[in-house]
Amino acid sequence: MKKTRFLGTATITPSGNIEVASSHEFRVRYRVGQSGIKTGGIMRVEVPGRLGWSRPHVVGDNEALGFTHVICSRKDVQYTTSIEPVTDVDFVGNKKIERWIAVRLDKGNLRPGDEITVIYGPHRFGYGPGVRTTHHAYSRDKNREEFTVCVDPDGKQGLQEISRSPGINMVPTTFMCYEAFAPSVRVVGEKSLLKITAWDRFYNPCVHHEAGLSIKAPSKKRRVSPGKNGLFWISVIFLSPRKESIVLKFWIQSMVSK
Repeated sequence: MKKTRFLGTATITPSGNIEVASSHEFRVRYRVGQSGIKTGGIMRVEVPGRLGWSRPHVVGDNEALGFTHVICSRKDVQYTTSIEPVTDVDFVGNKKIERWIAVRLDKGNLRPGDEITVIYGPHRFGYGPGVRTTHHAYSRDKNREEFTVCVDPDGKQGLQEISRSPGINMVPTTFMCYEAFAPSVRVVGEKSLLKITAWDRFYNPCVHHEAGLSIKAPSKKRRVSPGKNGLFWISVIFLSPRKESIVLKFWIQSMVSK
């Protein structure tokens, strides 16, 4: 889909880092660009829909998760808000998920600088369920959820995405546990890797978690010796916060010889 800067700009509140499986009121504020929007024109916001996001709706219970409300800065225009499905591919195949919020101008025109605000999960009187976000945080570099904004100025040109759609970054919840990975059999004198990962309660890696690390071994030389039945004894102790996910190089003795 072609992007153009003449269609306007958009921002989102709240922005930045959002904790997974949390509830929020998201406001996408679209400012009309140089092209304006005429009668019959459309502005559409595509909200995230994967892995637990609340589905938007404009009819029914206005205090339910995902209820959506639209406000226009010009009071003399008439518009219709509808929810349209998107075909997504998940683990079991294709399925349709309602996550397009379309605003169509029925009467009147919007000029450059006018605004349309889409309130996704409004908190009524300061409280309410809002929108439940996904429970999944991908990784350090792939955790962005975008609210894609597209515009058709007159309903005839086809929808085009604005130059930069707003988005948020999903981050893990608080730390729950550590998980360590180490080889079970190694050659005597060979270097090995011990990888320690911090996980949250939804099994997302806590990429920003910090912890110090020290190792205990039976001898003062900090060599790891085989114990009963050839098993190795090693104790990992986390100290004051300093490092995030840690990869530690260490020497290990084995019953296997070169």
